[in-house]
Amino acid sequence: MLFFIELREMLTNIEKGLVKKNLVGGVTLDKKIKELSIISSLLAIAGLVLMFSSNYFGTTLGDSWRHNQAGVIDTELYYRVTDTYKNNFVIIGSILFGAGILTAILTYFISFLTVKNENRNIV
Repeated sequence: MLFFIELREMLTNIEKGLVKKNLVGGVTLDKKIKELSIISSLLAIAGLVLMFSSNYFGTTLGDSWRHNQAGVIDTELYYRVTDTYKNNFVIIGSILFGAGILTAILTYFISFLTVKNENRNIV
């Protein structure tokens, strides 16, 4: 979140003409955009991994819960706990994936609006 606030301040300084040659604190805006691109990619990849591995993680945590219970466990309760764990990983993965995609889209538009044509080397 701090990165977005810092990026917003840089953009307002550029618009006001306070910053020359895309330099902010000794770091170019291109560098900040590349960092943001890397962060968005990592978020999206982590989200996909959690979504597609939710079955494994949910079953593993459900089995761990079952081993920690004393006595006989109702099968329906075990299935409910395991499904809850699976759904939690799908939800967390979806949130991370959505945040990564949204960050990538915002990064693209920021780079498109602020960086000069000859400096568009994000990819």
